[in-house]
Amino acid sequence: MWTPKSQTVKKRIKPLAHLLLLAPLAMLIVNALTNALGANPIENMTHTTGEWGLRLLLLTLCIGALCKIRSLKWTMHLRRMLGLYSAFYVLLHFLIYFVFDQSLSLKYVLEDITDRPYITVGFAALVILIPLSLTSPLAMRRLMGKHWNTLHRSVYLAGLLAIIHLMWIQKADFGEAWIYGGLFALILISRLRNKSTRSKRRPTPPGTPHRAHI
Repeated sequence: MWTPKSQTVKKRIKPLAHLLLLAPLAMLIVNALTNALGANPIENMTHTTGEWGLRLLLLTLCIGALCKIRSLKWTMHLRRMLGLYSAFYVLLHFLIYFVFDQSLSLKYVLEDITDRPYITVGFAALVILIPLSLTSPLAMRRLMGKHWNTLHRSVYLAGLLAIIHLMWIQKADFGEAWIYGGLFALILISRLRNKSTRSKRRPTPPGTPHRAHI
């Protein structure tokens, strides 16, 4: 199977990925300018940006499993980009809600966060994604050392909160949320299996007494 080199990823695949990742936003802008957002344009914009934020977040997490396949290791070069675009769409999702639904009122937003659980968990996911985005550069990873990994594991919590947020919004029609939830569960299972495999392969330190199997 063809595996692109790192230079090919940087020069050809990444620019194409940028265009594809910006396409939902471009389509949203075109629809807004042509009055093609339907009867409730604000709800349409909010739903579209939130859904793409969740999709890209799950795709980012999927890469952790895909890169274990030798022919797909190159996808790791796209992981940071996908994570940043996910945070971008989630932030845009919040800003549309803040500007159009709440008329730039921090008071109304704080009341919503306090009184409406689905807003609470959605906002919590955004709060988690912001520091992850700010610390994504390699320089920050080197600066933070082992603390970087600890912080970035919280992306799984952000994914869980985003799915709960979607479930609460959809109320009775959980079909879409179950699809995303099922994919998230598979990602978690894959991660736990990989972690368990690495633990078993870890060599026993010299001088450690052998533990008998009963």
